[in-house]
Amino acid sequence: MAIVTAAFRSVSESHLKQLREAMAAVVSPPAKIAQLVRTLETSDTGGAAICMDVWRLGRTNDALRAELDRQNGLWSDAVEDVLHEGIRLGVFRVEDPATSAFKLIVAVDGLFTQRLTQAADASTLIEMATTFADAELGLVPPATVAPAAHPVGGS
Repeated sequence: MAIVTAAFRSVSESHLKQLREAMAAVVSPPAKIAQLVRTLETSDTGGAAICMDVWRLGRTNDALRAELDRQNGLWSDAVEDVLHEGIRLGVFRVEDPATSAFKLIVAVDGLFTQRLTQAADASTLIEMATTFADAELGLVPPATVAPAAHPVGGS
């Protein structure tokens, strides 16, 4: 199980590094959350399949569960940091940033699972994730986290 744990750690940390870099390349908090939504089309399916296996195996393996919890914490922290920034700037209306960050990650993970298991269209999943994120963050149209509204490097 040590090999599975190490593979998962490597994949998760690599994906998180890519997300942090994508978030750093844009200015506004909605654009940063758009980068999270974009992972529905940009994440590699092989790495995501490893993560799905770990979610399943982690239910019965304490060491794997501990690493899964650690990685989930790192991802939540990255998203929560953006939410705090958005709240400070008056862009997001969120009562509990930690819970909202967790909800956003769960939504994206769940939708990505559909992409892997049902061959769901990424654009449909992005639209669903965007609708959810906009509502969770209290964004009122035309404000949105839609990736097309925030090209990399844009605001």
